[in-house]
Amino acid sequence: MVSLRSIRRFDPPSKASACFALFAFTTLVGGSSAPAQTSATLPIIVWKCTGKAELPPSSLEQRKVRFVPEAAESFQTGRRRLGAGDFEQALAQFNRAIELDPDNPHYYLARAMTFARMENLDRTRDDIERSIKLDPGSPLTASERMKVHLSAAFLELARSHLTKQSFDHAIREADQAIAHYAGNSGAYLVRGAALTRQGQYLRAIETLNDAIRLDPGCDAAHSYRSTSHRRLVTADLLSRAMSNYRQAAYDAALRDLDEAYARDPRDFRIVNNRCVVRGAVGLLDEALGDCQEALRLWPGNKSSLASRASVYLKQDAFEEAAADFEAALRVDPKYPNALYARGLLRKQRGDTAGGDEDLAAAIALRPDVAGDLALYLFDE
Repeated sequence: MVSLRSIRRFDPPSKASACFALFAFTTLVGGSSAPAQTSATLPIIVWKCTGKAELPPSSLEQRKVRFVPEAAESFQTGRRRLGAGDFEQALAQFNRAIELDPDNPHYYLARAMTFARMENLDRTRDDIERSIKLDPGSPLTASERMKVHLSAAFLELARSHLTKQSFDHAIREADQAIAHYAGNSGAYLVRGAALTRQGQYLRAIETLNDAIRLDPGCDAAHSYRSTSHRRLVTADLLSRAMSNYRQAAYDAALRDLDEAYARDPRDFRIVNNRCVVRGAVGLLDEALGDCQEALRLWPGNKSSLASRASVYLKQDAFEEAAADFEAALRVDPKYPNALYARGLLRKQRGDTAGGDEDLAAAIALRPDVAGDLALYLFDE
């Protein structure tokens, strides 16, 4: 069996997309404002941020097909469960719809998108092919529809990775969605969101411009683009602040961070780094407040968890510190900052062997970790 992975293209375009919003699948037949590589004979696929969802081009309305109410009800329930992220229940509902009405191509396509979210790519392709065979009268050729639906499947994968904050994977899958069908605005949106979260603001803006060109009314794309523009300004302040911090110019670092925060109070990196600097100079209550705010802006972020744990250490709140280091290492078991700090804590609490093991692992991952964290973790 040929898997979806085996037909990946090796020359994905450099542009792509981003977003957390749920998209309604709308197909527009005709002219295009899409990038030049979009085929003029294909419809433009727009995963709209708002609007009523429409079905892909189909000949079902032009030919007599039976209508099975129970199957349609299961189909609608499955769509709601898929939108809620309950993939197992969505799959069960689509399976039931297909069992009751095995000749409806839309049910197979919906199940294909569910399999895509579950990363079962062979089953995704099988159901797409079945959907196409059941709808031979579509205005699109089988090859064109395969491109469109594979693009949609890769978008589902990209959205799943974005939700998990796995940004490199989200970008990779969005690239594949665009490589298969360049009119997929949702793929540009997902890629743009991931790039924004990574701090690659110029690339994010370029990508989000494409998302907006394809779907001008998408508020999420406009919002991410505005964020990227704003953070291009604060990035210089943040960089200068951390340079001052490394040179022990703490007052200057805090001034830069305060100015950056005034410009963009929703950038967790600014708040997290201010936690680090305030903790280093002994402003522990203020530092803890910054760490709490950073984790509110990005729940579960490993850097903010480690930052808060370090403040707890300085407050002699060892149980809270240990819990945060463990949480950071659950996110990334090879995070050198958390490994090193946990090693110091273990040794301090009498677990010499465990502490030495953590310190050795951290230094192997990043040899300069001890120097970087010395002032950050403990008062001299």
